Amino acid sequence: MHECECGESYKDNEVSAKGHSYTQTQVAPTCTEKGYTLHECDCGESYKDNEVPAKGHDYVNFVCGKCGDEGGDIPNTEGLEFVPRDRNSYSLAGIGTAQGEILKIPATYNGKPVVSISWQAFSGYEGFKKVFIPETIISLSSYTFYNFDSLENITVSSKNENYSSLNGVLYNKDKTKIIRVPTKRYGDFEILYGVNEIYYEAFKDCAGITSVNIPDSVKTIDGYAFA
Repeated sequence: MHECECGESYKDNEVSAKGHSYTQTQVAPTCTEKGYTLHECDCGESYKDNEVPAKGHDYVNFVCGKCGDEGGDIPNTEGLEFVPRDRNSYSLAGIGTAQGEILKIPATYNGKPVVSISWQAFSGYEGFKKVFIPETIISLSSYTFYNFDSLENITVSSKNENYSSLNGVLYNKDKTKIIRVPTKRYGDFEILYGVNEIYYEAFKDCAGITSVNIPDSVKTIDGYAFA
């Protein structure tokens, strides 16, 4: 570039553009995002091609085995009965008109959090086999599942600060208390080492369980734990 103080300028000795030099990166598909080949040049230019579809979730007991997503694509169960717990929250009171085998409790109702599940909320219902408990629930008990004879699995959101689950069994958050074993469990049952309390009616109506291995970490067995 030749420039004069008067403002005139001209160019000479031009050389050809170098052209892009792309490196390729294969981006694998996820459950929700497409895979593709990403081409990037040192100058900042980039483009994608060779797109492949997203894999989609593969849920087992509400948790995707591929990415760990917790029931995002599984719709909340409709027809459940809720009652106000206070001005700012609701309690799940009963099955209502809900039907099916998968019971996903919503985290909110009428724009407010669902924070508890009433005693005997599922009593006498035979149909739902799997229950998902959202992160908003702060209050429930083994009696919540009283007379829930079709229950096979309980899954608690990993974001719940009060409860947890393992292999379909309900525990407190740090798994020191076993709260409820689904009634449709069969065969031998081994209580997780580190549990120090077996909660009231934790094994109630679990007629299919033939034996229970209780570790020496257990210090308290509440009343009717094996009723």
